[in-house]
Amino acid sequence: MFSIFNNNTNTEQGQDNIEEPFFKHVREENKLNCIQMYHGLLISLMMICLQFTGDYLGNIQNHNIQLPETFTRSSFSGCWHLADYLEPLYMFWIGFNIQMSINQKHKRTLTLWGSLLIKFFSLLFFGFFINSIICGFDYSQYRMMGFFQRVIIINFFMLILHLYADKKVQYFIVIIFSLASLGITTTVKGKTIDCPHVNVKLPQCNGLSYLDQSLLSSNHMQYTTYDEDGLFSILNIILIVYVGYSYGSVLKAFGYKNVKRVLIQWMIFSLILGFIGLITYIQWAFIPPVYSQNFTMFCCGLSGIVLLILFTTVDLSHKKYPIFTKISYPFIWFGKNGLFLFGVRCLIECLFLKYNLTLKIVDKIGFFSSDSMNGLFYNILFYLFFLLISFFLHKTNICFRF
Repeated sequence: MFSIFNNNTNTEQGQDNIEEPFFKHVREENKLNCIQMYHGLLISLMMICLQFTGDYLGNIQNHNIQLPETFTRSSFSGCWHLADYLEPLYMFWIGFNIQMSINQKHKRTLTLWGSLLIKFFSLLFFGFFINSIICGFDYSQYRMMGFFQRVIIINFFMLILHLYADKKVQYFIVIIFSLASLGITTTVKGKTIDCPHVNVKLPQCNGLSYLDQSLLSSNHMQYTTYDEDGLFSILNIILIVYVGYSYGSVLKAFGYKNVKRVLIQWMIFSLILGFIGLITYIQWAFIPPVYSQNFTMFCCGLSGIVLLILFTTVDLSHKKYPIFTKISYPFIWFGKNGLFLFGVRCLIECLFLKYNLTLKIVDKIGFFSSDSMNGLFYNILFYLFFLLISFFLHKTNICFRF
């Protein structure tokens, strides 16, 4: 997303700390491989689970990609769909990557801010353009939010905190946002659970969705009752992004001196957060689209476990078990240009849907009796194609950072 692991941020740790085998490897290659591996793995799964559905598709809604239920998002409440967890884990990665990539000493550099603003407006424009294609350039039915808009807003907000706020201010803002979200979901317009099906035109069942509709209106949302990438759900997303940011802080603070301490702290935090999410799930269902508090806590724990596994296998065990490094290569290639490749994939799918090419291709490759399996195979073929592109970009040292 931005410059990778910055060695200058760690000079104050002292020269004697460079002898740690793992961090010697990191310094030699000037990167932390698990950052790219995490990014590439998530983008890979997001491509495989890519599905355009919903009322906002208008005239092309009958030409959706059908996928097995496991690879789709829940209609509103639920927890066992793979696609529900990909975006939260990505938000965790944003926070971790910012902590490991951006040097706070450069916060007053005009070059840095110029680069950040260009990336902010370019990605925001791309998200708006994708939505324009989907709605057929009918701006009376234009969807304002989307995945790319949400990612860049969260990214920019977190960068402001990272560059200009100390720890106490950061904690205060995150707590206020979390309490505000909890207050809204429990006091504004109905309940946070047992929401009717999204395609049924009934009153909003969540306070965050109600505020989205009040600000954006139903015509500019994905569904009549909520938007999977709504604006006010960002209040909850800040928590998971900041947890990822805190995991990066732990690695920076203790990594050069005590890798074991980093692993123990990550494990403890992850288990506690995941346990809190599961316990509260017994009473309140997970609501992935609006990042309900218990779903967010569970995803924080899950993200930490995934990072811990990747950090251990890809970076700490790269010499003892080289097989892990070899397996990670394709995902690392993908991770270097992950968001760019995913954006191009979304753009192609929008154009395919608009000109009714998706179903024609799916029918042509119909090796399976199930439409959903054919749709999954269609996505996998596209993924393999983009994997080749990622390999080419890697070999030519081309990197599109967002």
